Amino acid sequence: MDIEAVDGERVVSHCEADAYPPPTISWKKSVSPGRPGAYVDIPISTKTSPTQQNHILYFPNGTLLIPKVSVEEGKHVTLVCEIENGIGSGLSKLIHIKINAPVKIQPGRNTTVRRGGTGTLRCGVSGDHPLFVTWLHGQHEIIPLINPKFHIITVNTSDGVSSELTVTNVHGEDDTLPYLCIAKNLCKFTSSLVSCKTDQQLIWLLVLEPPEIPKDLILLSKESRFIQLGWKFTRRRNDVSTRVSIKYKTEGGPWNNVVVNSSGDENAEVQDFNMSEIVKDLRPATIYHFVVIVQNIIGNSESKQLIVRTDGEQPDDIPKNILVTPLSPTEIKIEWDNLLWSNGDVLGYNVGHRKSSEGGHYYFSTVESPAYEFVIRRLDPFTRFEIAIRAFNQKGQGPLSKPYLVTTLESTPLSPNGLSCYTLTSQKIRISWNKLSIEESRGILKGYKVYLQRADIDFLLKDELLVMNTSDTTAILDSLSKYTTYEIQIVGFTNKGDGELSNSIYCQTEEDVPGRPESIKAIKLETMTLICWSPPEQSDRNGQIIHYNVYLSDEIGRTVPPNITKIEIASRFKSFTIYISASTKIGEGANGSISLSPDLAVGGLVSFGKTIHVLSKSDISLSCEIAVGRVFRSWFYQSNIIQGTERKYTEAHGSVLHLKNINQEDEGNYSCFQPGFLWEGINFRPDRISYLLIVLAPPPAPKLREHEVGFKSISIRWSIKESSTVFVQGFLVHYKVLDEWLEQKIPRRLSSFVLRHLSCGTSYPIFITAYNKAGISKPSQILNITTKGDRPSLAISPDQLTEVNNTWIRVNLKDAFNDAGCPMHGFRVLYRKKQDEVHWTSVEEHLSSGKRSTFLVGLEESTNYLVKILSENEAGTTEITVSVNTLGSLRFIAEPPRGIINYISQSLHFNFKLAGPIILTCVILVILISGVCLLFKKRSFSDHEEETPADSFTYFKQNCQNSESQQVYMTVKQSTPLKNTDFAIIPNSPDDVLPYATFELKNRIRNRGCQEQQSNAFYICKQEGRIYSKRVEDSRSSKSHNEDSGEEYENIESDSDFFPKPQDFLLKTIKIQEVPLSMLYKLEKIYVKLKCNSNILVYLLFVLCVQPVRINMTNSNL
Repeated sequence: MDIEAVDGERVVSHCEADAYPPPTISWKKSVSPGRPGAYVDIPISTKTSPTQQNHILYFPNGTLLIPKVSVEEGKHVTLVCEIENGIGSGLSKLIHIKINAPVKIQPGRNTTVRRGGTGTLRCGVSGDHPLFVTWLHGQHEIIPLINPKFHIITVNTSDGVSSELTVTNVHGEDDTLPYLCIAKNLCKFTSSLVSCKTDQQLIWLLVLEPPEIPKDLILLSKESRFIQLGWKFTRRRNDVSTRVSIKYKTEGGPWNNVVVNSSGDENAEVQDFNMSEIVKDLRPATIYHFVVIVQNIIGNSESKQLIVRTDGEQPDDIPKNILVTPLSPTEIKIEWDNLLWSNGDVLGYNVGHRKSSEGGHYYFSTVESPAYEFVIRRLDPFTRFEIAIRAFNQKGQGPLSKPYLVTTLESTPLSPNGLSCYTLTSQKIRISWNKLSIEESRGILKGYKVYLQRADIDFLLKDELLVMNTSDTTAILDSLSKYTTYEIQIVGFTNKGDGELSNSIYCQTEEDVPGRPESIKAIKLETMTLICWSPPEQSDRNGQIIHYNVYLSDEIGRTVPPNITKIEIASRFKSFTIYISASTKIGEGANGSISLSPDLAVGGLVSFGKTIHVLSKSDISLSCEIAVGRVFRSWFYQSNIIQGTERKYTEAHGSVLHLKNINQEDEGNYSCFQPGFLWEGINFRPDRISYLLIVLAPPPAPKLREHEVGFKSISIRWSIKESSTVFVQGFLVHYKVLDEWLEQKIPRRLSSFVLRHLSCGTSYPIFITAYNKAGISKPSQILNITTKGDRPSLAISPDQLTEVNNTWIRVNLKDAFNDAGCPMHGFRVLYRKKQDEVHWTSVEEHLSSGKRSTFLVGLEESTNYLVKILSENEAGTTEITVSVNTLGSLRFIAEPPRGIINYISQSLHFNFKLAGPIILTCVILVILISGVCLLFKKRSFSDHEEETPADSFTYFKQNCQNSESQQVYMTVKQSTPLKNTDFAIIPNSPDDVLPYATFELKNRIRNRGCQEQQSNAFYICKQEGRIYSKRVEDSRSSKSHNEDSGEEYENIESDSDFFPKPQDFLLKTIKIQEVPLSMLYKLEKIYVKLKCNSNILVYLLFVLCVQPVRINMTNSNL
């Protein structure tokens, strides 16, 4: 019996016979086709557990079952069925099984080929012949005779056939559909041919070409050292991209690469593509060009360039080549190489100084770029300073340079103090004073000068000027005039010259014995002799004359009171000598003498001639007294007899000459002549006395020669011409402060003086006069001299003076003005509406010079204001007026910036009498609002169910594309940071957000501010480098989870989105200027808890009970 079966089919053969006793049936299998007659038994199988041998099952009823025949065991299998019952010879049956191999296509491989090349697809088929192979592309059979693009070659193999399809000039459309290989073979069951098996396999021809170009390369976020980029990339089905990288460079620099994705093998495919990447290790404040490159074995595709500037950082460079030079005792010049860039454009420098001996903080001055030198003024002379400098940019200050030591130049010392004196003798005084400290010396102290002059100078004695140098703090002044008052001053001096004079002290030397009388006369009369004398010279009196001593050669001396200078003695008929001396409390001085004889002939005049100093325009009387008689005396001026006039006349026979209103023309020699005469037998010879009259006039006008100016001082020099009859006792420097003239008394020995403690940058009219006892000279020419410095100047542009909101204006003060070298006194700020031409409102009467800014609050929206800023220093006041427009449209005004809060709290005083009604009203409103919200709870749910995700989606897009001035606020759930990101871009709590999180969709980015990212269903709002995003999902579940990224987020219909958030509510009803997000989070919790969609009720609740600040409402929607 022959059986034909197909490989893998089931074969069943029955073997049975009737006999008695019942026969037993057994099966045997041939060992191999090449060994006929060699069989092995097939064991019987039970019903419950049939025996399996070589996949052949033999059951007790004689049925043989082969579950699957296999060609691998041979195409021919011989089975023998033997039947025996023990009686006679048994029966056997030989069964031949032929196994036919069906058609089977071996697993094939897709073929890759470059565009324009030739690709070959292989289809290996096994099975019994005859085999037939057909190729299809899409639904169409490939017939090479019709389409010469294709070639088919089929060859026989050991186990079947191999068919090759060759496709020439491959293009993209060749790989849009797969190629189908269909194989068939026919088996001979009878005399006819029938189909046994059909197999088919899809094979792709992959056309290789460069990857798609990455599109929409955008900036996701940036900081100073990194930039996060995002892009879109549509991957072709057959794209075997092996590498994704970012190429970037600076302006003019070489390209650098950052690998985003790489398979590690140039022929291996990148499985997962990142659509964003962070480029690190960038330089701050630098312009970079970015290109995204996708690479495969065919080539590269590059995106368009994106140019981005990284954020700045505080400078990390220190100015180089710092040179510090002292210019003067109070000025130091600092020079350095200008830094144009250091983590950003360098805006300027902070130049600091401090005393080296004190340490502590630096005192900084700001120098704006491009300046690279600065002069520090108003320093202490001859003091060691530490100078340091640092650069700053928009992000802050950089590191401080090392300190540079410099000492200001020497100056003249300050005035010594503690000057005192002690009289030692009539010609010796000891003085002492306090030593000048290093700070007071203001240089290397070389010593002290002691200035000494007579304080009781008159017209008869010129001043006695003594200058003494010493390095000690004590000095002994000797060889002084006796019984004389001296004015004493001291001054320290350095290499730069004399310093400031000390205050004057006055010391008087002790008395001593006087000198002898200047002249003595004796006039002999009939019975007596008249003795006359003149006191000792003024410079020789040496004290107060208490009496005179008169001695005769043969008599005891007598004393005469100091006011009597003549006495009478009895006449003698012999010669004798008279001695006269003066006495002070110290004792009797030297005497003068005159000798008399009986036949001495003398004149009759008892007056003495002398030199007289007289002030101009004063009156004087000259005496010409005779001892006896009434003899007429004649007066002569310069040998010319004086005729009586109103100004010059005599009386009592010429005993007195009166001179009235004396002037310089009256100066000269005046003499009185007494002719000889006989009186009572006594013959008087002619006699004459002479007076030398010196008229003292005021000094001539001094001449101001030169001057030097500082920030608080003016140094002047002058000269004056003196003569023997005109000398100066001192000078007066006159200068005008405000509307008052002041004067400074200067000793006559000085020809220069420094006016100190003046105001900076101020003009002073100055002139000088000289004086003596005759009067004050005519003034010198008036010089208008201005100290260094100027009124404050504006350090920034006028548009940077103010920062404006809709109801307040911030006015920058301290850093907005340069002091121009003069100490600042303060500021005053006034404002008014532009149309109000009269009334100005003052913020405060006086703002301190250290105040950085002030606020104008309670203003009206969309209103033009004039802001006047008065900046005052010692030099004067600078007035700046700017026009400012407050922001317009209806906006919720939240807390002002820090610094304005106190002002508001002070201006919004609460009336405690109204506290009860207000609190009660708030409580009632809260209860009513809560009740109404609960009643409409179900309605709220139904209302929101009608809103589809698409509506919310559209609303979100509309909010992103609002008008130019609209402020947008969003809260978002935090997502997993992007690859290689160690920070979160989107805040997840109010504290993570800036206190006033605002941004404005400006016109230049409005149309592209919101872009739909199709790959991850994000809407991205881009505003100046920062991304605010909201994910939108289509699923209806409350939460979704992205298994790939691990991101968890809320969809449109979760609780927080089903009930509109307070931010969304405010966006729909009003425009927000600045709202603290912490307050919005509080409102969100209240609103979500109530599940209420009544916008106006929530708005009232927020206004009355949550945020007690001013709200402007003019929108009818409210």
